[in-house]
Amino acid sequence: MSINTCAMTGKILEFPLISSKTGLVFEKESILSHIEKTGQCPITGQEITKDDLVEVKISDNLEIKPRPDFGNIPDILNRVQSEWDTIILENFQTKKLLKEIKEEVSHNLYLHQSANLVICRLIKERDEALKDLNMFKSQIEELKNEEEMENQKEEEFENMGVYQGLVDQINDLFSQLSSSRKKRVISKELATTDKIKSYSVKGSYPLHSTTKPGVTCLDIHPELDDLIITGGMDGKGVLFDSKKESTIFSVDKVHSKKINNARFYPNKDTVGFMLSGADNMATFWLQDDSNNNFNENYRVVQHKNSITSASFHPLGDYCLISSRDHSWSFHNLFKGVCLTKQQSSTDKEISRCEFHPDGNNKN
Repeated sequence: MSINTCAMTGKILEFPLISSKTGLVFEKESILSHIEKTGQCPITGQEITKDDLVEVKISDNLEIKPRPDFGNIPDILNRVQSEWDTIILENFQTKKLLKEIKEEVSHNLYLHQSANLVICRLIKERDEALKDLNMFKSQIEELKNEEEMENQKEEEFENMGVYQGLVDQINDLFSQLSSSRKKRVISKELATTDKIKSYSVKGSYPLHSTTKPGVTCLDIHPELDDLIITGGMDGKGVLFDSKKESTIFSVDKVHSKKINNARFYPNKDTVGFMLSGADNMATFWLQDDSNNNFNENYRVVQHKNSITSASFHPLGDYCLISSRDHSWSFHNLFKGVCLTKQQSSTDKEISRCEFHPDGNNKN
């Protein structure tokens, strides 16, 4: 191949560039265009860049540009062969590039389709979750409304009075207890007067403080007759086991004045008691099943003078309190509310209050 012709196109060189890697000479415009497309030598296939091309100087004395000799058949064949090789090479490079582009486009389409499927599935799951959430919200709201309605029907509020529902419960219990009480027969095993006179002291137990001596009140549990509750001048309440001859629990530093009345809660399954003090306060204590200790469950502070006594209603949850301020009050001990407080119609102090054994006083 002549040095005066381009190795790629076979044309006469006007602006020749020579490759420092292959030593081949090319027309500037043709080789630069080819390098931009492929980055390779069109003849050898080696990777070349623009920096690998060196400009070839042509003599300035050359006035007439050489013309290709079309009369020489071998040169014509060579040029045709060179052009054919160039076309074939460019075609190969184009097909190679087209294949790479097709693969990239196919991969991108696959990713796009997969992303669309994932998005559709997530949207469907989101819609189902929102539907379930709205359903659960409506169910919770309905349950909440039902619970509030039930609470409003059943809940007892402070100073709401003796409502009709409670009156019906008292009357129903009265009907049950009075019918059975009238059929009871007095036991012949009750102690006679002479037997009581023969009683002697079996034991003496100093349960209260000696600085303020004196036991003011006492009660024996109606079901568990080994348990005794005492109240003293020292403001203490002492729960005593007569069988074991030991103190079970002591209420200290709660009441600031003497205890006027100590009363057991009448239930063998739940041990409890109430202390009524001269400090205008009554306290209700219940046993904790987890540690057998006693905790203050409710405190009566509605009265302005010494509390004299307490009586438990046969229903179990309710208690009647009397006071020297000429008033009495009715309480739900387990809900911790005072349903009513009534002033006495006379100026006399109320020294004691007591429920009828059947829970009503109709008879």
